[in-house]
Formats: sequence, structure tokens, C-alpha cells
Amino acid sequence: MGKYKSKILYFGCFLITLAVLGCAGGQKYTQVEKINIIQRETKKGTETVIEKKKERAEKNVIEESTNVKSVTKVTDFKGKKEIGWFDISPDGKKILMTIYEEIKNFGTVSRIWTIGSNGIGLSKVTSGRYHDLDAVYAPDSRYIYFSSNRGEKRPKIWRVLAEGTGGLTRITASTTSDRRPNISPSGEYVAYEALMPGTEEWQIWVVKTNGALPTQLTIGSSPLYFPDGSKFLYVRKNSDTNKTDIWTMNIDGSNRTQFTSGDSEYKQPKCSPDGKLIVFTSDKGLDEEGKNNFDIWLMNADGSNLTQLTTNGSYDDLPVFDPNGKYIYFRSNRGGNWDIWRMELALGY
Repeated sequence: MGKYKSKILYFGCFLITLAVLGCAGGQKYTQVEKINIIQRETKKGTETVIEKKKERAEKNVIEESTNVKSVTKVTDFKGKKEIGWFDISPDGKKILMTIYEEIKNFGTVSRIWTIGSNGIGLSKVTSGRYHDLDAVYAPDSRYIYFSSNRGEKRPKIWRVLAEGTGGLTRITASTTSDRRPNISPSGEYVAYEALMPGTEEWQIWVVKTNGALPTQLTIGSSPLYFPDGSKFLYVRKNSDTNKTDIWTMNIDGSNRTQFTSGDSEYKQPKCSPDGKLIVFTSDKGLDEEGKNNFDIWLMNADGSNLTQLTTNGSYDDLPVFDPNGKYIYFRSNRGGNWDIWRMELALGY
């Protein structure tokens, strides 16, 4: 009988050990809701979809990557506000961002806000029951350009004065859904992605900031001017893998060059101020459990030397360089809430 008791005791201890290890593993991660507002074209017309998806976040905020010197939390909304697309002002003093909000008996809206790059001084730029999205600064900081569904179901590109009141102007007026504006270094042109009625593929268009007739360039999305204004960065979906890759092309649409390929997702590319580096988001890397995880990556402006920057097991995305090229700001749900973080690269970059 004593032998059986010993076996039962051993087996019980083994189960308790497994339970403790399982709890410890479960405590390392949490699930955090991420909102995304997207446009689709259906047989009935345009459709705006409020996509809400749970993304895994590591409760530990420590960054152990040897390619990163330090990581600093900039905002601390404690889950009370969810941040979407954001940009850094040309002088590096402000962060321009989308914040999603829930209105009782109405649903989700998105408004444009600013906050100091030190995380202090939250201020609202737009208001109303609209989807104001994708805001960016003009190079001279005078205007803020953004996408909005004000007045119609298909969003258009708008601009508003960055300081003061008034100055709200619609830039695009076609029948397309227009998103993700980016302003040329000269401030003369707006590049953006557009979805035509009855189609499924986004296209890259360019229009003068005075609202003249736009020019269609190619299939793709998220266009971004290089600092010298000579080329675009953009992303394009691979029909074979259904993943997006990073491309470049001249501003007239010629010399299209694919930088990434394979079964991983490559998105949200941004140039360094000197045009020598490209920072982007990818799930190419694996976390400690062997799962593909979205992290911040870096490569040379010619597409070479892909380097993983962040390695925390959370969802990191939307990277953007500060104007001096010293820091990279990014969004992350590490710690259990969506906030903006800032990293300083290790020596050698």
C-alpha cells in the first residue's frame, strides 16, 4: 500500500508542477483588442468595416534586442484610449495620432489628436462623429492632412490648419475611397491610396495640394515620398501569398522595384531623414514559442541588410523616425495596453 501511496503522491506532485508551469506560461501573455477601420467595395457599394481583433501582448515590457540601445514608453493611456496611425511633427516636438473612441448609441468614431513627444499636453484637432484617420504633417508644419468620411460614405483626403482654428479643406473629390496621404518634400503634392468603386485592389494616386485632377500611378498602397522627393516607398499585395511586400518606384511610376518577398508580411515602411535606411513592420521573426510575431525591422535604402530591431513577444508596428534620425517611435501593446514607445538604436546604425 505504501508503494501505491508513493506513486499517487508522485503523480499528484507531477500534475501540480504542470499546473504551476501552465499558469506561469499563461501569465506571461494577455490579449489586447486592436481596432482597424477599413474600406471595402461590395455589389451594394462601399462598406466601412470596424474591425476589432485580439492581439497577443507580452506583459513584460523589457526589450532584449542587442540592436536596440534603449526603449522608452512615451504615452501612458492605461487602456483608456486606443491609438491608431500616428506621425511625428517636422520639428520633433509633437506626435499626431488617431484615437478611436466609442460613442453611446452610435458606435466607434476616430478623431485626430496631438500630444508632446514627451507624452505631455494631449490636445484634440478634429471632432464630430466621423472617421478621421491617417493624419500626417505637411513638411512646413502649417497643415495636417488626413482621410475622413465627412459628408459621404467614401472617405476623402482633407487638410486642416495645424495651429489655430478653421482652414478645413477637402483635397480630393473623386468617386474613390481615399486613405493614407503623404506630402511631397516640396509640399506641392499629396500621394495617397485609392479604392475605385467595384474594385478590390488599392491604387496609388497623386494630386496637387490645390486639389487639381489626380494622377494614377500603380497598384499598391501606403505611398511615402523619399526625403529627396525622387522616389516612393509603397506596399503591394502578393497575389500568390496574400501578403504585402515593400516596393519602390520613381515619382512618375517608373522603375518599380520589389524589396521583399516570401511568406511573411512586410508593411508600413518609413525612410530615415537622410534617406539611407528604411524602417518597417514584419512578422518574419519568431517569438520564443516559435510563433510569427509582428516586430520592427530595418533595412538599407536599397533593400539590403534586413535587421530585426524589437524582439519582445508583443505586437509592435507603425514605426517612424524622429526628424534627427536618433529615435524610432512605434506603437506597441507590450504591457497590456496600446501606447507609443520610442527606441534608440545601438551603435553601428
